[in-house]
Amino acid sequence: MGASMIVRVVILAAVIALTWTLAFAQRVQKGSTQLSSPEQEIERLERQRFNAYLKLDASALDRIMSDNYTSVYANGQVVTKARELESIKSASSGILSKLSATIDQLSVHHF
Repeated sequence: MGASMIVRVVILAAVIALTWTLAFAQRVQKGSTQLSSPEQEIERLERQRFNAYLKLDASALDRIMSDNYTSVYANGQVVTKARELESIKSASSGILSKLSATIDQLSVHHF
């Protein structure tokens, strides 16, 4: 077997491997809409949490947020779950009625 034949075999093997990998990736993407991956579950919970904030729904937030939840506000203030829920419960019911907000992009990265 000459050098050119070995190069052809290696190129053919690489093309087959790449084609198989791409086909598998497409099949996984199509199936991912049916299955709930951890990333999709986190996205779903974050959207629920966001909507609960907009509705001032303290019971939903209490259910969604873990007991060791902390948030860091834009001004650097660190807030615990208890403090966050206290703020939600004490907010006047119409305070967010004129607020319109959406999540345009949400990315979850698995490490």
